[in-house]
Amino acid sequence: MLSPLWAGSLTVLFVLTGIIHLLDLAVNHRPGERRGGLTAAGVVDVTHLLMSIAMILMAWVMLPAVVGWAQIAIFAICALALLPGFGETDLPGRISRLAHGVLNLAMIWMLAAMGLLMGHTGGGDGHAGHGGGHGGAETAGTPMGTPVWAEVVNGVVIAACLAAMVWWIHRAVVSRDHRLPNVGHALMAAGMALMLWLMNA
Repeated sequence: MLSPLWAGSLTVLFVLTGIIHLLDLAVNHRPGERRGGLTAAGVVDVTHLLMSIAMILMAWVMLPAVVGWAQIAIFAICALALLPGFGETDLPGRISRLAHGVLNLAMIWMLAAMGLLMGHTGGGDGHAGHGGGHGGAETAGTPMGTPVWAEVVNGVVIAACLAAMVWWIHRAVVSRDHRLPNVGHALMAAGMALMLWLMNA
């Protein structure tokens, strides 16, 4: 796993993002205030709160595969929940939804490829990204190298997260309201990019 220093630093970061989005959810999206369920902004708050919890866990422990795949399903649903009304928003709103979609996809990639990026084997008690089918010394616990294609994909995902971070920094500067959630989005994107880099470092 990550070194205690990095794991502790990321824990502080994701505790902060979790608090930001929990507060925004409590203040701006109280149950019963809006009929028809959460708004897109409320879905984002819930998603980033779940991401914060998942990222803290991943910084410290290798979760069983079934837990990883369950999280993948949850974040896929969260991404799909942002699609309704996409065409009805203005251009900044559409870009923001795309950026949130990027983070959901990045989270799915992180969960699915965690073992692969960190050079773990295909053992049966590993994370969703471990996969099976390796024989000989690899199944006995010998670390594998990360394939080139996975490193390339990981680099693209990191770049996409950093682009999303820049967008939300811009939104936090130019927006008259919702500055704190935008800061939270930027911190989440930065933390996710850093964690993906550390996994493959």
